[in-house]
Amino acid sequence: MGRAGRRLRIAGWVLGSAGLALAVGAALLIGTRYTTIIINGNAMDPTYSPGDRVFLERTDVGAVRQGDVVLYQTGDRYEGRACSGV
Repeated sequence: MGRAGRRLRIAGWVLGSAGLALAVGAALLIGTRYTTIIINGNAMDPTYSPGDRVFLERTDVGAVRQGDVVLYQTGDRYEGRACSGV
């Protein structure tokens, strides 16, 4: 096997490892309490603007402390879009 074959084998290992790492990371993210949303309204301007993607952790009500930014979703208002609150 020549130099080209060795390079292909190395590239295969690198790309395969990267793909496996991405798959494992995606599976871990799906299985956790973390998620992403896109802000629809401008109630949180200038902190969050419409169209901003926010990475957040789902938590229990008792874990919320003063100064935390709280995003909540209502099913019966605003067509189910994420709304902001404090």
